[in-house]
Amino acid sequence: MYGVRVIKSLSGGDRVFMKFNAGGTFAAGDFVKFDDSGEIVVATESHAILGVAMQAGAAGTDNVSVDVTSDMVVMMDNDNDGDTFASTDVGLTGDFIGGTGAMQVDTSDLDSNIGQLVCLAYNPQGYDKDSDTSIGLFFVSERELAENKT
Repeated sequence: MYGVRVIKSLSGGDRVFMKFNAGGTFAAGDFVKFDDSGEIVVATESHAILGVAMQAGAAGTDNVSVDVTSDMVVMMDNDNDGDTFASTDVGLTGDFIGGTGAMQVDTSDLDSNIGQLVCLAYNPQGYDKDSDTSIGLFFVSERELAENKT
């Protein structure tokens, strides 16, 4: 599984969707961020995240739906490159890697330092990925929105 699947708001709030104009190319299920002109582009490692694109976009595409739910919890795959995702990773933080259409959590980056994501669950059940032990639930802790901006 590549990409990001929004599961819920950790605070129990409703899911929130907004529309933005695209300033670059990204796939549905990619983390996105603002560029310098207020358009959305694919997010990158170690930068604050605006939300998750609900549809693909390219520069010049208007009204792209983005999930900007507060206290966002997402389901993601781990790259298992260098370190294998394990139950002991719950509570650790890290960043994602990979570009558009291929975003995964960087398992070799999971530690107690500040990161874009906080691991909440290892191999969560009930999301159609029960046998996939590389799947986890993550809280998006570095946001471009004020709630968690660091």
